Amino acid sequence: MKVEPEQFKAFLIDSGIVSDEKFGEIQQKAQTAGQKIEDILTSEGLMTLEDIIKLKARILGLPFIILENEKVPPDVLNFIPEPLARNYQVIAYKKEGNKLEIAALEPENFQTVDYLKKTASLEISFSLTTLKSIENILSQYPSESDARERPIASSLFEEKLELEKLAEDLSVVRLLNQLFKNALTEKISEIQINSKKRETLIRYQLDNGKMKEGITIPKKFSDGLIAKIKLLASLKLEGNSFQEGYFDLKKSKDRYLVKVSIFPMMNEEKIVVKLSPAVLKGFILK
Repeated sequence: MKVEPEQFKAFLIDSGIVSDEKFGEIQQKAQTAGQKIEDILTSEGLMTLEDIIKLKARILGLPFIILENEKVPPDVLNFIPEPLARNYQVIAYKKEGNKLEIAALEPENFQTVDYLKKTASLEISFSLTTLKSIENILSQYPSESDARERPIASSLFEEKLELEKLAEDLSVVRLLNQLFKNALTEKISEIQINSKKRETLIRYQLDNGKMKEGITIPKKFSDGLIAKIKLLASLKLEGNSFQEGYFDLKKSKDRYLVKVSIFPMMNEEKIVVKLSPAVLKGFILK
């Protein structure tokens, strides 16, 4: 979902915001400065950021909503892991029955949550919103002091300092917890993580052997995610060799075994996380 440049230009001119000649000047300034046309429009006082978002909503036939004072239930908020919500400025804010409502600043960022249609079997409704609205919803994710999560695996091994630091980032732990919760809720027995040069693809395998598309996450998050999984399974962080390890998920007096296999490949790494068959609700890594 994207507003094409020619569409944007036509609506700007038809709305009387700029003339065809003025648009050409703005386009030239944007190219020279390495900026977006929207940046020049706002810097010259022709439109506010909110005006631009409203125009994009109009072009695409999407609702424009204000969420600056909206309170979102945690179970709705967590449909989109915090790292993805912050990186792509896209949030979940309402759920009624099987319908989940999602808002973003940029329409092209909706593609980052398409996995919800497949993995959670939800009907997704999209809206555009303001920066203040996004900031309000993002502020409702648990703070570090509210939700400190720690690994359960042994820490008696050596690791590179930088990867260890990435692995202990709270947003990485939350993302991993969310992946496990989603997998177990959908009766998924295997999580496959394909780490490439610029991004990482996460897919799920159902108990019946069928594959489900998951999510694509930026490299800066995947490095920490993979390091966290290796730490949990007491595997080496450095090097490029085949490894296998195990760790537990603990809930009350019950423990669940997770097998981790690392497969080195050309210019990438594949991680397979196999979950023991169990229904697990409300677990936490600790």
